[in-house]
Amino acid sequence: MQWGSWRAAVILGCTFFLTACEPVGGGQACASWVRYETPQDMYNEAGLVLVGEVTGRDGEVEVPPGGPTATARAYSFDVEDVLKSTPDRDIAPGDTVRIAAMADGCSPDVEFDDGDQLEVDGRVIFFGREQHGTWMTLTPFQGVLAFPDGSQLPFEATASPWKSHRGSTMLPWLSGSGPGMCSSG
Repeated sequence: MQWGSWRAAVILGCTFFLTACEPVGGGQACASWVRYETPQDMYNEAGLVLVGEVTGRDGEVEVPPGGPTATARAYSFDVEDVLKSTPDRDIAPGDTVRIAAMADGCSPDVEFDDGDQLEVDGRVIFFGREQHGTWMTLTPFQGVLAFPDGSQLPFEATASPWKSHRGSTMLPWLSGSGPGMCSSG
């Protein structure tokens, strides 16, 4: 075999080997979702942590916008308490905000293979991150915890104070929105 033919065979073989790992039916890249070990890990990673209730569906959101990845279901969420927020956000207790359940674009033909975590009744803690202007659950599998009245927080809220749009500086964990929300000592 001549050098040029041998080199072409090696390149062709490498190309076949690399494309053999491509998913069947296209070249969609799939995210490997992080698995948070504890609610504290979720709190630490989230840009927004809210206590409240999902009140209903509010359309859909493409993730990313205009992209082929997935369609996320959006919901209205009544905010009871803000445990963590970013300084440029204007979210306060009593507000209704739009949140979305991150969809898994890699599950075959089903974007919510393990169920939509925001299809829930009752009081919850929402752990979110902003993606393209929408607050999404941290992953398709983690971002919501049941939080019945009287429950203790399953993590230590260590966020900085935030300024509400009502003009007062508040400490989110001292806003007095129910039993178990603050502790003395």
